[in-house]
Amino acid sequence: MRSFLLSKVAIPLHLAFVACYLACVQFGPESLTAYLPVAWIAAGLIEVTLLFPTARIGENATDARRRVRAALLKDPILSAGIVAFLYILLQTLNGPRSLAFDSLSGTWEFSPARLSGLPACISQSGSAQGLFWNILVIPAMLVVGNGIGKKGRLLLLKFLVAVSSMLALYGLIMGLSLGEDLQAGSFATFPDPIAAAIYFFMHFCLACALHMQEVGSEDPDRTQSHFFFAACLLNLAGAFFSLSCLGIALTFCALFLFFIYGAIYFRSRLPTADKMRMTVSGLVLIGLFAFIHFVAYPQNPLHACTEKIFSGNWETPAQKAERKVLSAVAWRMFKAHPLTGVGTWGYADSTCFAKYMEDDDWDAISDQDVTPATCGNDSLQFLAEYGCVGFPILAIPYLILLGTALGRLATEFRPKGKKANDSHSSSENEARPFTERLSPLAFALLLSIVAPFVISFHFSIFRNPLILFSWTLFLSVFPTLIRKPSTT
Repeated sequence: MRSFLLSKVAIPLHLAFVACYLACVQFGPESLTAYLPVAWIAAGLIEVTLLFPTARIGENATDARRRVRAALLKDPILSAGIVAFLYILLQTLNGPRSLAFDSLSGTWEFSPARLSGLPACISQSGSAQGLFWNILVIPAMLVVGNGIGKKGRLLLLKFLVAVSSMLALYGLIMGLSLGEDLQAGSFATFPDPIAAAIYFFMHFCLACALHMQEVGSEDPDRTQSHFFFAACLLNLAGAFFSLSCLGIALTFCALFLFFIYGAIYFRSRLPTADKMRMTVSGLVLIGLFAFIHFVAYPQNPLHACTEKIFSGNWETPAQKAERKVLSAVAWRMFKAHPLTGVGTWGYADSTCFAKYMEDDDWDAISDQDVTPATCGNDSLQFLAEYGCVGFPILAIPYLILLGTALGRLATEFRPKGKKANDSHSSSENEARPFTERLSPLAFALLLSIVAPFVISFHFSIFRNPLILFSWTLFLSVFPTLIRKPSTT
């Protein structure tokens, strides 16, 4: 019995512990020591997976360990992750490269790498962080895909919602009870408002889906239903009080989409009395929020954000000019090092950043004493730091998961008149309602995957390790929620 319980709880609980650790520690370009425990935690995750995997029906613990061990070795994500790790390791060891004045050309140039023509880095401590990123996300992908079953993945999502709810509650207590200025640019442990807004938006969608699935089940658990509802409110408050215009607008859009989806989902699952009760409860909450927002506390900081949202002026001209300059610097770095890049956090290195800045651009930087850590575009910055060779290598594990998800979605939503690859005909597949083809959890994870990815082209949200880790888990779980095509 003890082994059975560990096989259900150990892996999700370990992943939730990783999320807790990432939520409690501040990271940045120079915070290498904060990443050191990640290697030990990731090694423990692999050990727990090999010792306590989820056993299938008819399997004992020994058979489950043997099956998971074989599946891990055959998983292409493992091979891709090892290649990415070796690439970053070579880049880290083949540095650093210091900036020196070349008297022949009369310009400042970086010193040659130890191994000419191979990947090298500007900041060795910063590049070492890429090793820990790879150590963290690749085992997470492997564990979710091979080490836990359907119930374990559901338990993992519940644990992640619990972590985000506690983080939102901490932010609200610090911001409201202790008098912290919410307009200072941070919420909870997040260094900037957009990172906090995106994180709580992702888990707000997940909490809504878990609540809908629990309420719409045949035998709902009232305790879990109330917990998920409270998690919805806490993550909603976290997304709002982060005071990010984009995050607030995105959360409102998610509310609208879940309202439409919920009307379809509950139409045949709940009696009329329950649907009326839920409608009245929602209207009461909306009225209470409107009363607090407009009457009881009209001078709250959310007013300024809502005014910006409706006006469309989310950024000042100075912010737009700074963003343009930062993107231009990243593009110059890429053109100077198109193949292998400048290494992880090479963009944030003061010497590297200054080399590719033009004299007229310094006036656009808000704080000239501090080198900006991000350029506002994750893809562009990863391209500048890893080049045309390293960036695809790091992206291959994510592309494998994306390809699996798109393949299953294409089969699930195959156009009319075409035969499906599985044993069901296209007419039988089309008879299934939308809410069964795309469950509430799959719908929530789809929003939580697509929206941050699109936003990453305008804000560097994936430089936050907690968002990167949570997004990786969501992407790993999402394909398993779509019906797998049968080969027969």
